[in-house]
Amino acid sequence: HAAAVKHYGLRHGAIGFGLYLNFPVLYTDVTAAWRLPRRQRCVVNIAGVYFQSMVLIALIAAFFATGSDVLRYMVLGFVLTLNPFFKFDGYWLATDILGVANLRKKTQALFGYWLRRLVGMKAERPVLMEGLGGRMKAAVVAYAVAVNMFMMYYFCYIIPMFVRSFVEKFPDEFMRLITCLSNNIMPPMALLRNLGSQLLFMGLICYLLYRFVAGNIYKYLGRRES
Repeated sequence: HAAAVKHYGLRHGAIGFGLYLNFPVLYTDVTAAWRLPRRQRCVVNIAGVYFQSMVLIALIAAFFATGSDVLRYMVLGFVLTLNPFFKFDGYWLATDILGVANLRKKTQALFGYWLRRLVGMKAERPVLMEGLGGRMKAAVVAYAVAVNMFMMYYFCYIIPMFVRSFVEKFPDEFMRLITCLSNNIMPPMALLRNLGSQLLFMGLICYLLYRFVAGNIYKYLGRRES
């Protein structure tokens, strides 16, 4: 992304590591890309996938040759960047294709408007649809439905299912680890991998919940002070 922005004569911002929801991510600040025409912004958005694809073929070949789970996760991580619902490369590409800035926030507002109308509440119509043609308007509506259903599925099913599995299985696997260590037996690599990945994912979920609760508390206190 940084190379694409520089190619068009602009300066990129910071490059670093952070957390998005419960995903560890690498990021590049390419805010300057909003000064570019839509087609060039699409090039900036797809640049990460372009550079990753150079490595992807080698990763896939190595995976089929070795069957390594680490390589499989790396390949799946590449596919995840194309997800248009999380704010990864696929999302920013969808934003520019549809021509709607702040697409996630605006589709949330649109979905909220539909829900309020459904239950008979008064609601102000979002300005999301203004200036869009018929086909593009239908595409935005389809995206709004898909992204909100996906987020409900992720937060109301995937995460609770993982937490339940963690509570049921982690204690037994941890006791297996303790048993191996107490008998001077090297724990199976699969066991160590499972424990490590579960702890990491659970830790990220806890941090996500902490940020959500703390953020709402700060907003509430801010409203009271004002």
